[in-house]
Amino acid sequence: MDAGQRILKVIDHLKVSKNKFSTKLLGLSASTKIDHIIKGRNDLTSEFCNEICSVAPEINYTWLFKGEGEMLKENVEDNKKSYEDIDIDDLALMVVEYEDELMKNSLFRKMIERHSLIMLNDKMPELIDRIYKMKS
Repeated sequence: MDAGQRILKVIDHLKVSKNKFSTKLLGLSASTKIDHIIKGRNDLTSEFCNEICSVAPEINYTWLFKGEGEMLKENVEDNKKSYEDIDIDDLALMVVEYEDELMKNSLFRKMIERHSLIMLNDKMPELIDRIYKMKS
């Protein structure tokens, strides 16, 4: 099974469209990068495999990158359970504590940037009103 087929199998496993996988989960602007890997134009890089495994931790990195072993890690249920057991306050504290490390992760950075843009967009009307009031 080639890299493109493995990507398609991951997308099928996640039960999302190729476009949603690219844009929503990986934060890409389009599915072009995925299309190029599927069609064999581009190689599947270790960094891209890391990004995929960070949004789908049940995927076996070695299988995705090299095609060796099984697609799913053996302890998938244990992983899901441990994520469900994390208290949201503890998670927030961990994010604050490891902020510098997290910002080195391109997927996390994209998520933060996207959230910042959404927040700014929501505040835009209020900011424009303030500017007009200041001019008056």
